Amino acid sequence: MRTHSSLEAGQRDEAARAWHGLGGVRWRQEAVEDARAAFEQALELFGPVDSTEAAETLLRLAELHAVSLGQADAGVAYGERALAMVERLDDRRLEAAVCFTMDSVRTWRCEPVEGRALLERALALARTQDDPVLIAEVCGILASACAFTGDLHMSVEITLEREQAALRTHDLYQLRHVPGWLGQMALFRGDWSEAERWLDQAQQVVERLESPEPRAIARIVRGSVHYYGGRFRAAESEFRAALEEIRKVETGSVLWILPWLPLALAELGRADEALSVWAEVECKLESRDPRSTQYAFAVALATFGYHRLGATAQAAACYARLTPFTGLFFATFMDHALGVAAISAGRRSDAAAHLKAAEAQARRSGARAELAQILLRLGQLEGSPTVITEGLRLCDLLGMQALARSILDRPPQPTRRALPGGLTQRELEVLRLVAQGRTNRQIAESLTLSERTVANHLGAILAKTGSDNRAAAATFALRNGLA
Repeated sequence: MRTHSSLEAGQRDEAARAWHGLGGVRWRQEAVEDARAAFEQALELFGPVDSTEAAETLLRLAELHAVSLGQADAGVAYGERALAMVERLDDRRLEAAVCFTMDSVRTWRCEPVEGRALLERALALARTQDDPVLIAEVCGILASACAFTGDLHMSVEITLEREQAALRTHDLYQLRHVPGWLGQMALFRGDWSEAERWLDQAQQVVERLESPEPRAIARIVRGSVHYYGGRFRAAESEFRAALEEIRKVETGSVLWILPWLPLALAELGRADEALSVWAEVECKLESRDPRSTQYAFAVALATFGYHRLGATAQAAACYARLTPFTGLFFATFMDHALGVAAISAGRRSDAAAHLKAAEAQARRSGARAELAQILLRLGQLEGSPTVITEGLRLCDLLGMQALARSILDRPPQPTRRALPGGLTQRELEVLRLVAQGRTNRQIAESLTLSERTVANHLGAILAKTGSDNRAAAATFALRNGLA
Protein backbone atom coordinates (compact mmCIF):
# COMPACT_ATOMS: atom_id res chain seq x y z
CA MET A 1 0.00 0.00 0.00
CA ARG A 2 1.37 3.39 -0.97
CA THR A 3 1.57 6.18 1.59
CA HIS A 4 -0.26 9.46 1.11
CA SER A 5 2.97 11.16 -0.01
CA SER A 6 3.60 8.57 -2.71
CA LEU A 7 0.15 8.98 -4.27
CA GLU A 8 -0.20 11.13 -7.36
CA ALA A 9 -2.05 14.41 -6.85
CA GLY A 10 -5.11 13.20 -8.73
CA GLN A 11 -5.20 10.00 -6.72
CA ARG A 12 -4.90 11.95 -3.45
CA ASP A 13 -7.79 14.20 -4.41
CA GLU A 14 -9.89 11.20 -5.41
CA ALA A 15 -9.11 9.45 -2.11
CA ALA A 16 -9.82 12.65 -0.18
CA ARG A 17 -13.23 12.99 -1.83
CA ALA A 18 -13.99 9.39 -0.94
CA TRP A 19 -13.10 10.00 2.71
CA HIS A 20 -15.15 13.22 2.72
CA GLY A 21 -18.13 11.33 1.32
CA LEU A 22 -17.71 8.59 3.90
CA GLY A 23 -17.62 11.21 6.65
CA GLY A 24 -20.94 12.58 5.45
CA VAL A 25 -22.51 9.12 5.40
CA ARG A 26 -21.24 8.21 8.86
CA TRP A 27 -22.44 11.54 10.26
CA ARG A 28 -25.92 10.90 8.90
CA GLN A 29 -25.81 7.55 10.69
CA GLU A 30 -24.82 9.37 13.92
CA ALA A 31 -21.47 7.55 14.00
CA VAL A 32 -19.86 10.83 15.01
CA GLU A 33 -16.34 9.64 15.86
CA ASP A 34 -16.14 7.70 12.59
CA ALA A 35 -17.32 10.80 10.74
CA ARG A 36 -14.73 12.98 12.45
CA ALA A 37 -11.93 10.56 11.60
CA ALA A 38 -13.06 10.38 7.96
CA PHE A 39 -13.18 14.15 7.56
CA GLU A 40 -9.74 14.52 9.15
CA GLN A 41 -8.38 11.86 6.79
CA ALA A 42 -9.86 13.79 3.86
CA LEU A 43 -8.30 17.03 5.10
CA GLU A 44 -4.89 15.39 5.38
CA LEU A 45 -5.16 14.07 1.83
CA PHE A 46 -6.21 17.42 0.40
CA GLY A 47 -2.94 18.74 1.79
CA PRO A 48 -1.85 22.28 2.66
CA VAL A 49 -2.96 23.86 -0.63
CA ASP A 50 -6.06 26.06 -0.52
CA SER A 51 -9.04 24.52 -2.27
CA THR A 52 -12.81 24.67 -2.19
CA GLU A 53 -12.98 21.00 -1.16
CA ALA A 54 -10.54 21.48 1.70
CA ALA A 55 -12.53 24.49 2.91
CA GLU A 56 -15.76 22.45 2.78
CA THR A 57 -14.09 19.72 4.82
CA LEU A 58 -12.98 22.24 7.43
CA LEU A 59 -16.55 23.53 7.63
CA ARG A 60 -17.89 20.03 8.19
CA LEU A 61 -15.37 19.48 10.98
CA ALA A 62 -16.30 22.82 12.56
CA GLU A 63 -20.01 21.97 12.64
CA LEU A 64 -19.45 18.39 13.76
CA HIS A 65 -17.29 19.41 16.72
CA ALA A 66 -19.61 22.21 17.84
CA VAL A 67 -22.97 20.52 17.32
CA SER A 68 -22.44 16.76 17.62
CA LEU A 69 -19.43 16.57 19.93
CA GLY A 70 -20.20 19.58 22.11
CA GLN A 71 -16.64 20.90 21.62
CA ALA A 72 -17.25 24.53 20.73
CA ASP A 73 -13.63 25.68 20.95
CA ALA A 74 -12.52 23.03 18.45
CA GLY A 75 -15.44 24.00 16.22
CA VAL A 76 -14.37 27.65 16.30
CA ALA A 77 -10.78 26.70 15.42
CA TYR A 78 -11.83 24.68 12.36
CA GLY A 79 -14.27 27.40 11.34
CA GLU A 80 -11.63 30.11 11.50
CA ARG A 81 -9.32 28.01 9.31
CA ALA A 82 -12.14 27.59 6.80
CA LEU A 83 -12.94 31.31 6.87
CA ALA A 84 -9.31 32.27 6.19
CA MET A 85 -9.14 29.78 3.32
CA VAL A 86 -12.38 31.03 1.73
CA GLU A 87 -11.15 34.62 1.94
CA ARG A 88 -7.91 33.64 0.20
CA LEU A 89 -9.87 31.77 -2.47
CA ASP A 90 -12.35 34.65 -2.82
CA ASP A 91 -15.06 32.01 -3.23
CA ARG A 92 -18.41 33.79 -3.07
CA ARG A 93 -20.32 30.50 -3.29
CA LEU A 94 -18.84 29.36 -0.01
CA GLU A 95 -19.46 32.65 1.79
CA ALA A 96 -22.97 31.67 2.89
CA ALA A 97 -21.76 28.26 4.06
CA VAL A 98 -19.00 29.88 6.13
CA CYS A 99 -21.46 32.33 7.70
CA PHE A 100 -23.82 29.47 8.45
CA THR A 101 -21.18 27.27 10.06
CA MET A 102 -19.54 29.95 12.17
CA ASP A 103 -22.89 31.26 13.32
CA SER A 104 -24.17 27.79 14.16
CA VAL A 105 -21.07 27.33 16.33
CA ARG A 106 -21.93 30.58 18.13
CA THR A 107 -25.50 29.41 18.62
CA TRP A 108 -24.54 26.05 20.13
CA ARG A 109 -21.93 27.86 22.22
CA CYS A 110 -24.76 29.73 23.94
CA GLU A 111 -24.35 32.95 21.96
CA PRO A 112 -27.76 32.71 20.26
CA VAL A 113 -28.38 36.45 20.01
CA GLU A 114 -25.17 37.03 18.06
CA GLY A 115 -25.64 33.77 16.18
CA ARG A 116 -29.19 34.64 15.17
CA ALA A 117 -28.23 37.95 13.59
CA LEU A 118 -25.50 36.34 11.52
CA LEU A 119 -27.62 33.32 10.62
CA GLU A 120 -30.25 35.67 9.21
CA ARG A 121 -27.52 37.07 6.95
CA ALA A 122 -26.49 33.54 5.97
CA LEU A 123 -30.11 32.70 5.14
CA ALA A 124 -30.38 35.80 2.93
CA LEU A 125 -27.26 34.67 1.04
CA ALA A 126 -28.62 31.12 0.71
CA ARG A 127 -31.92 32.47 -0.65
CA THR A 128 -30.02 34.59 -3.17
CA GLN A 129 -28.20 31.47 -4.36
CA ASP A 130 -31.52 29.57 -4.30
CA ASP A 131 -29.71 26.60 -2.76
CA PRO A 132 -32.42 24.46 -1.08
CA VAL A 133 -29.91 22.30 0.83
CA LEU A 134 -28.18 25.32 2.34
CA ILE A 135 -31.51 27.04 3.01
CA ALA A 136 -32.75 23.95 4.87
CA GLU A 137 -29.56 23.65 6.91
CA VAL A 138 -29.44 27.35 7.81
CA CYS A 139 -33.12 27.33 8.75
CA GLY A 140 -32.51 24.36 11.05
CA ILE A 141 -29.94 26.24 13.12
CA LEU A 142 -31.75 29.58 12.86
CA ALA A 143 -34.93 27.98 14.20
CA SER A 144 -32.90 26.80 17.21
CA ALA A 145 -31.39 30.26 17.70
CA CYS A 146 -34.87 31.83 17.63
CA ALA A 147 -36.12 29.34 20.21
CA PHE A 148 -33.03 29.81 22.39
CA THR A 149 -33.82 33.54 22.58
CA GLY A 150 -37.44 32.74 23.48
CA ASP A 151 -38.91 33.65 20.08
CA LEU A 152 -40.93 30.46 19.62
CA HIS A 153 -43.27 32.00 17.05
CA MET A 154 -40.41 32.87 14.67
CA SER A 155 -38.87 29.46 15.27
CA VAL A 156 -42.04 27.89 13.87
CA GLU A 157 -42.03 30.20 10.81
CA ILE A 158 -38.40 29.42 10.05
CA THR A 159 -39.02 25.68 10.47
CA LEU A 160 -41.89 25.81 7.98
CA GLU A 161 -39.49 27.45 5.49
CA ARG A 162 -37.02 24.69 6.28
CA GLU A 163 -39.70 22.13 5.45
CA GLN A 164 -40.34 23.68 2.04
CA ALA A 165 -36.63 23.82 1.22
CA ALA A 166 -36.15 20.23 2.41
CA LEU A 167 -38.97 19.02 0.16
CA ARG A 168 -37.23 20.67 -2.81
CA THR A 169 -34.07 18.67 -2.15
CA HIS A 170 -35.93 15.34 -2.49
CA ASP A 171 -33.66 14.17 0.33
CA LEU A 172 -35.58 12.69 3.25
CA TYR A 173 -32.60 13.35 5.54
CA GLN A 174 -33.22 17.09 5.26
CA LEU A 175 -36.69 16.54 6.73
CA ARG A 176 -35.45 14.48 9.68
CA HIS A 177 -35.96 17.08 12.43
CA VAL A 178 -38.75 19.19 10.94
CA PRO A 179 -41.91 17.50 12.30
CA GLY A 180 -40.20 16.70 15.61
CA TRP A 181 -39.20 20.33 16.09
CA LEU A 182 -42.69 21.57 15.25
CA GLY A 183 -43.99 19.00 17.72
CA GLN A 184 -41.74 20.50 20.39
CA MET A 185 -43.01 24.01 19.66
CA ALA A 186 -46.60 22.76 20.05
CA LEU A 187 -45.56 21.02 23.28
CA PHE A 188 -44.23 24.27 24.76
CA ARG A 189 -47.51 26.01 23.88
CA GLY A 190 -49.44 23.25 25.64
CA ASP A 191 -51.18 22.29 22.40
CA TRP A 192 -51.07 18.54 22.94
CA SER A 193 -53.22 17.55 19.93
CA GLU A 194 -51.04 19.63 17.60
CA ALA A 195 -47.92 18.06 19.11
CA GLU A 196 -49.34 14.58 18.54
CA ARG A 197 -50.17 15.46 14.93
CA TRP A 198 -46.60 16.50 14.22
CA LEU A 199 -45.30 13.43 16.02
CA ASP A 200 -47.36 11.20 13.75
CA GLN A 201 -45.69 12.90 10.77
CA ALA A 202 -42.31 12.53 12.42
CA GLN A 203 -42.91 8.81 12.76
CA GLN A 204 -43.47 8.50 9.02
CA VAL A 205 -40.16 10.26 8.32
CA VAL A 206 -37.86 8.73 10.95
CA GLU A 207 -38.90 5.15 10.24
CA ARG A 208 -37.39 5.52 6.76
CA LEU A 209 -34.04 6.86 8.03
CA GLU A 210 -31.01 5.05 9.41
CA SER A 211 -30.24 7.87 11.85
CA PRO A 212 -31.48 7.10 15.40
CA GLU A 213 -31.29 10.69 16.68
CA PRO A 214 -34.55 11.93 15.08
CA ARG A 215 -36.34 8.82 16.39
CA ALA A 216 -35.01 9.49 19.88
CA ILE A 217 -36.08 13.14 19.80
CA ALA A 218 -39.59 12.23 18.60
CA ARG A 219 -39.88 9.81 21.51
CA ILE A 220 -38.72 12.51 23.94
CA VAL A 221 -41.44 14.86 22.70
CA ARG A 222 -44.08 12.15 22.97
CA GLY A 223 -42.81 11.26 26.44
CA SER A 224 -42.98 14.93 27.43
CA VAL A 225 -46.63 15.09 26.38
CA HIS A 226 -47.25 12.16 28.74
CA TYR A 227 -45.16 13.81 31.46
CA TYR A 228 -47.06 17.12 31.38
CA GLY A 229 -50.31 15.15 31.36
CA GLY A 230 -49.35 13.28 34.53
CA ARG A 231 -48.97 9.91 32.76
CA PHE A 232 -45.57 9.31 34.31
CA ARG A 233 -45.25 5.58 33.57
CA ALA A 234 -45.95 6.19 29.90
CA ALA A 235 -43.42 9.05 29.98
CA GLU A 236 -40.80 6.78 31.54
CA SER A 237 -41.38 4.19 28.81
CA GLU A 238 -40.87 6.74 26.01
CA PHE A 239 -37.83 8.29 27.69
CA ARG A 240 -36.21 4.88 28.09
CA ALA A 241 -36.93 3.99 24.46
CA ALA A 242 -35.37 7.30 23.37
CA LEU A 243 -32.30 6.55 25.44
CA GLU A 244 -31.96 3.12 23.87
CA GLU A 245 -32.09 4.71 20.43
CA ILE A 246 -29.43 7.33 21.12
CA ARG A 247 -27.10 4.87 22.83
CA LYS A 248 -26.83 2.89 19.61
CA VAL A 249 -24.38 5.53 18.38
CA GLU A 250 -21.63 7.71 19.79
CA THR A 251 -23.08 11.21 19.82
CA GLY A 252 -23.15 14.21 22.10
CA SER A 253 -26.95 14.29 21.70
CA VAL A 254 -27.32 11.95 24.67
CA LEU A 255 -27.41 15.03 26.94
CA TRP A 256 -30.56 16.20 25.16
CA ILE A 257 -32.15 12.82 25.97
CA LEU A 258 -30.85 11.45 29.28
CA PRO A 259 -32.04 14.22 31.68
CA TRP A 260 -35.72 13.57 30.92
CA LEU A 261 -35.77 10.06 32.38
CA PRO A 262 -35.05 10.95 36.04
CA LEU A 263 -37.82 13.58 35.98
CA ALA A 264 -40.34 10.81 35.34
CA LEU A 265 -38.67 8.51 37.87
CA ALA A 266 -38.87 11.22 40.53
CA GLU A 267 -42.61 11.62 39.97
CA LEU A 268 -43.01 7.84 40.27
CA GLY A 269 -41.33 7.95 43.69
CA ARG A 270 -38.21 6.08 42.56
CA ALA A 271 -35.70 8.47 44.07
CA ASP A 272 -32.68 6.14 44.12
CA GLU A 273 -33.04 5.36 40.42
CA ALA A 274 -33.48 9.03 39.60
CA LEU A 275 -30.37 10.04 41.56
CA SER A 276 -28.40 7.29 39.82
CA VAL A 277 -29.33 8.72 36.43
CA TRP A 278 -28.48 12.23 37.61
CA ALA A 279 -25.05 10.92 38.60
CA GLU A 280 -24.60 9.68 35.03
CA VAL A 281 -25.68 13.07 33.70
CA GLU A 282 -23.13 14.82 35.93
CA CYS A 283 -20.42 12.44 34.75
CA LYS A 284 -21.16 13.22 31.11
CA LEU A 285 -21.21 16.94 31.82
CA GLU A 286 -17.56 16.78 32.89
CA SER A 287 -16.52 16.38 29.24
CA ARG A 288 -18.85 19.11 27.91
CA ASP A 289 -18.09 22.75 27.31
CA PRO A 290 -19.78 24.58 30.24
CA ARG A 291 -20.79 27.31 27.79
CA SER A 292 -22.71 24.97 25.49
CA THR A 293 -26.46 24.68 25.05
CA GLN A 294 -26.39 20.98 25.98
CA TYR A 295 -24.65 21.79 29.24
CA ALA A 296 -27.17 24.51 30.12
CA PHE A 297 -30.16 22.30 29.28
CA ALA A 298 -28.90 19.31 31.28
CA VAL A 299 -28.06 21.42 34.36
CA ALA A 300 -31.46 23.15 34.18
CA LEU A 301 -33.34 19.84 34.18
CA ALA A 302 -31.05 18.57 36.93
CA THR A 303 -32.07 21.59 39.02
CA PHE A 304 -35.75 20.68 38.70
CA GLY A 305 -34.99 17.01 39.39
CA TYR A 306 -32.84 17.62 42.46
CA HIS A 307 -35.42 20.04 43.87
CA ARG A 308 -38.24 17.55 43.32
CA LEU A 309 -36.25 14.88 45.18
CA GLY A 310 -35.46 17.19 48.09
CA ALA A 311 -31.74 17.18 47.21
CA THR A 312 -31.52 20.88 48.00
CA ALA A 313 -27.72 21.09 48.19
CA GLN A 314 -27.38 19.72 44.66
CA ALA A 315 -30.16 21.97 43.35
CA ALA A 316 -28.62 25.03 45.00
CA ALA A 317 -25.22 24.17 43.51
CA CYS A 318 -26.72 24.49 40.03
CA TYR A 319 -27.25 28.23 40.50
CA ALA A 320 -23.69 29.30 39.70
CA ARG A 321 -23.57 26.92 36.74
CA LEU A 322 -26.73 28.40 35.24
CA THR A 323 -26.03 32.09 35.86
CA PRO A 324 -24.31 32.66 32.46
CA PHE A 325 -27.49 31.55 30.68
CA THR A 326 -30.01 33.93 32.21
CA GLY A 327 -32.59 35.13 29.69
CA LEU A 328 -32.23 32.09 27.42
CA PHE A 329 -34.49 29.13 26.65
CA PHE A 330 -33.29 25.56 26.10
CA ALA A 331 -36.53 23.52 26.27
CA THR A 332 -37.06 25.39 29.54
CA PHE A 333 -36.48 28.98 30.58
CA MET A 334 -33.11 29.28 32.27
CA ASP A 335 -34.52 31.86 34.67
CA HIS A 336 -37.13 29.30 35.75
CA ALA A 337 -34.34 26.88 36.66
CA LEU A 338 -32.34 29.68 38.29
CA GLY A 339 -35.38 30.53 40.37
CA VAL A 340 -35.70 26.94 41.58
CA ALA A 341 -31.97 26.79 42.36
CA ALA A 342 -32.28 30.03 44.32
CA ILE A 343 -35.27 28.63 46.23
CA SER A 344 -33.17 25.59 47.16
CA ALA A 345 -30.40 27.89 48.39
CA GLY A 346 -32.86 29.92 50.48
CA ARG A 347 -32.27 33.05 48.36
CA ARG A 348 -35.87 34.25 48.21
CA SER A 349 -35.32 37.64 46.59
CA ASP A 350 -33.12 36.18 43.84
CA ALA A 351 -35.66 33.39 43.31
CA ALA A 352 -38.52 35.87 42.94
CA ALA A 353 -36.55 37.99 40.46
CA HIS A 354 -35.70 35.01 38.27
CA LEU A 355 -39.21 33.56 38.36
CA LYS A 356 -40.73 36.93 37.41
CA ALA A 357 -38.30 37.19 34.49
CA ALA A 358 -39.23 33.67 33.41
CA GLU A 359 -42.94 34.50 33.75
CA ALA A 360 -42.55 37.49 31.43
CA GLN A 361 -40.67 35.37 28.87
CA ALA A 362 -43.26 32.60 29.01
CA ARG A 363 -46.13 35.05 28.48
CA ARG A 364 -44.38 36.69 25.51
CA SER A 365 -43.57 33.37 23.84
CA GLY A 366 -46.89 31.66 24.55
CA ALA A 367 -45.18 28.83 26.46
CA ARG A 368 -48.27 27.96 28.51
CA ALA A 369 -47.03 24.60 29.81
CA GLU A 370 -44.11 26.21 31.55
CA LEU A 371 -45.95 29.38 32.52
CA ALA A 372 -48.33 27.28 34.61
CA GLN A 373 -45.44 25.83 36.61
CA ILE A 374 -43.70 29.19 36.99
CA LEU A 375 -46.89 30.78 38.38
CA LEU A 376 -47.31 28.03 40.95
CA ARG A 377 -43.73 28.39 42.17
CA LEU A 378 -43.84 32.17 42.21
CA GLY A 379 -47.20 32.29 43.98
CA GLN A 380 -46.02 29.79 46.56
CA LEU A 381 -42.78 31.70 47.13
CA GLU A 382 -44.53 35.05 47.59
CA GLY A 383 -47.56 33.62 49.41
CA SER A 384 -49.87 34.97 46.71
CA PRO A 385 -53.18 33.04 46.39
CA THR A 386 -54.03 35.08 43.28
CA VAL A 387 -50.91 33.92 41.41
CA ILE A 388 -51.35 30.33 42.58
CA THR A 389 -54.98 30.37 41.43
CA GLU A 390 -53.96 31.57 37.97
CA GLY A 391 -51.39 28.78 37.78
CA LEU A 392 -53.93 26.17 38.89
CA ARG A 393 -56.49 27.36 36.35
CA LEU A 394 -53.91 27.07 33.58
CA CYS A 395 -52.95 23.59 34.81
CA ASP A 396 -56.62 22.58 34.75
CA LEU A 397 -56.98 23.91 31.22
CA LEU A 398 -53.92 21.94 30.05
CA GLY A 399 -54.61 18.79 32.06
CA MET A 400 -51.50 19.29 34.21
CA GLN A 401 -53.13 18.68 37.59
CA ALA A 402 -50.65 15.98 38.65
CA LEU A 403 -47.64 18.26 38.08
CA ALA A 404 -49.45 21.06 39.90
CA ARG A 405 -49.85 18.85 42.97
CA SER A 406 -46.20 17.84 42.76
CA ILE A 407 -45.02 21.46 42.69
CA LEU A 408 -47.28 22.63 45.50
CA ASP A 409 -46.20 19.70 47.68
CA ARG A 410 -42.66 21.15 47.73
CA PRO A 411 -42.01 23.75 50.45
CA PRO A 412 -41.22 27.24 49.09
CA GLN A 413 -38.01 27.42 51.11
CA PRO A 414 -36.02 24.45 52.40
CA THR A 415 -34.98 23.97 55.95
CA ARG A 416 -31.25 24.43 56.07
CA ARG A 417 -29.45 21.22 56.95
CA ALA A 418 -25.98 20.89 58.36
CA LEU A 419 -23.36 20.38 55.68
CA PRO A 420 -21.34 17.12 55.67
CA GLY A 421 -18.11 17.29 57.68
CA GLY A 422 -19.19 20.51 59.38
CA LEU A 423 -18.23 22.55 56.32
CA THR A 424 -19.18 26.21 56.25
CA GLN A 425 -21.08 27.68 53.31
CA ARG A 426 -17.93 29.39 52.02
CA GLU A 427 -15.91 26.17 52.33
CA LEU A 428 -18.63 24.43 50.35
CA GLU A 429 -18.28 27.02 47.57
CA VAL A 430 -14.52 26.46 47.49
CA LEU A 431 -14.93 22.67 47.55
CA ARG A 432 -17.30 22.74 44.58
CA LEU A 433 -14.77 24.66 42.53
CA VAL A 434 -12.02 22.26 43.62
CA ALA A 435 -14.22 19.39 42.39
CA GLN A 436 -14.46 21.19 39.02
CA GLY A 437 -10.67 21.11 38.75
CA ARG A 438 -10.10 24.83 39.37
CA THR A 439 -6.74 26.07 40.63
CA ASN A 440 -6.44 28.26 43.73
CA ARG A 441 -5.97 31.30 41.52
CA GLN A 442 -9.09 30.50 39.49
CA ILE A 443 -11.09 29.92 42.67
CA ALA A 444 -9.86 33.21 44.09
CA GLU A 445 -10.95 35.06 40.94
CA SER A 446 -14.33 33.34 40.88
CA LEU A 447 -15.15 34.05 44.55
CA THR A 448 -13.35 37.42 44.75
CA LEU A 449 -10.95 36.18 47.42
CA SER A 450 -7.18 36.27 47.84
CA GLU A 451 -5.23 33.13 47.00
CA ARG A 452 -4.07 32.97 50.63
CA THR A 453 -7.70 32.92 51.82
CA VAL A 454 -8.49 30.16 49.34
CA ALA A 455 -5.49 28.16 50.59
CA ASN A 456 -6.73 28.58 54.19
CA HIS A 457 -10.21 27.40 53.22
CA LEU A 458 -8.70 24.44 51.38
CA GLY A 459 -6.69 23.45 54.44
CA ALA A 460 -9.84 23.50 56.56
CA ILE A 461 -11.70 21.47 53.91
CA LEU A 462 -9.00 18.79 53.82
CA ALA A 463 -9.04 18.54 57.63
CA LYS A 464 -12.84 18.40 57.94
CA THR A 465 -13.30 15.86 55.16
CA GLY A 466 -10.34 13.68 56.15
CA SER A 467 -8.81 14.16 52.71
CA ASP A 468 -5.09 14.00 51.93
CA ASN A 469 -5.25 16.03 48.73
CA ARG A 470 -7.52 17.90 46.30
CA ALA A 471 -8.52 14.75 44.43
CA ALA A 472 -9.68 13.10 47.66
CA ALA A 473 -11.63 16.24 48.59
CA ALA A 474 -13.29 16.21 45.15
CA THR A 475 -14.25 12.57 45.69
CA PHE A 476 -15.78 13.52 49.06
CA ALA A 477 -17.81 16.24 47.33
CA LEU A 478 -19.12 13.87 44.68
CA ARG A 479 -19.90 11.12 47.21
CA ASN A 480 -21.93 13.53 49.33
CA GLY A 481 -23.74 15.22 46.47
CA LEU A 482 -21.94 18.53 46.94
CA ALA A 483 -20.29 18.91 43.53
